[in-house]
Amino acid sequence: FWVCEVNKNIVGCVGLKRTGDDDGELVRMSISSKLRGGGVGQKVFKTLEDFCISNNILRIQAFTGNPGAASFYIKKCGFIIANASKMVIRGEELSITHIVKHLGERVIRRVAIVGGTHGNERTGVELIHQWNAQTEQSTSNEVTRSTFTTTPLIGNPMAVEANQRYGQSDLNRLFQTNTKTDASASANAHANNEEDLYEYKRVVELQSILGNKRKQSDSTDGSIKTITSSDFIIDLHSSNSNVGLVCMISAGANDITATRIASNLVSKFPSLRVTYSTGSKTDSWSLDSISTSGFAFEVGPVT
Repeated sequence: FWVCEVNKNIVGCVGLKRTGDDDGELVRMSISSKLRGGGVGQKVFKTLEDFCISNNILRIQAFTGNPGAASFYIKKCGFIIANASKMVIRGEELSITHIVKHLGERVIRRVAIVGGTHGNERTGVELIHQWNAQTEQSTSNEVTRSTFTTTPLIGNPMAVEANQRYGQSDLNRLFQTNTKTDASASANAHANNEEDLYEYKRVVELQSILGNKRKQSDSTDGSIKTITSSDFIIDLHSSNSNVGLVCMISAGANDITATRIASNLVSKFPSLRVTYSTGSKTDSWSLDSISTSGFAFEVGPVT
């Protein structure tokens, strides 16, 4: 939170709320009415922007029901409109504008593509087998790129072999665990025999391969951040529900990279459906939440 002073009088303020590893929300910006139009607002915003850049925040977002404020952010501070919506507050309907400013792009170096997180969803399983076979035969691999490494793997091998959704515990509901130690503790607490233990063991194995999902306190502002070693995970699912040709599901609406990829894909495939969970990746239980960024693809109906 910053304040602007003139002759020891506070004439402006602005705050930043951390909403993700590299995402922040501008809040509580206000400038004295006597000084508006003189550049004070731009200087106040520049202080916040410089802090974001120096702390690797790649996007600033803001929500406002004030058309004048929205115009200032767009014309003077470089924001663009993300979307607009209606809200009813104290019985009055307000138009809320969601605006964003991008300060940089995340570099993706390590991508994992997972099939068989649910063992009876065979589309992803067959694709993983195909890509792994291409690698073994040294033929042109459809998922190989020169700018990043790609790791195709099966999420739940035991369930795939049995052609069932999971053994004793749904693997795609176990990744709310924050550390390998916690995962091991959960395994010991929940398992009565080796068969029960399998999915909990697999959580630990996948976190060693894809990156350990854990929380870390950010000393800069005291917020909690999710730290992982994977850059992007694509988790392949199928469904017998009519979700459409492809439904893209992101574990957290503040996943900037996944959101921008979704926008690009929708421009190419207008029928693509996109959904977001309302929580953060830190609190998500799905496999793709291990990674800093990523999403699940759901294809259906498949019978």
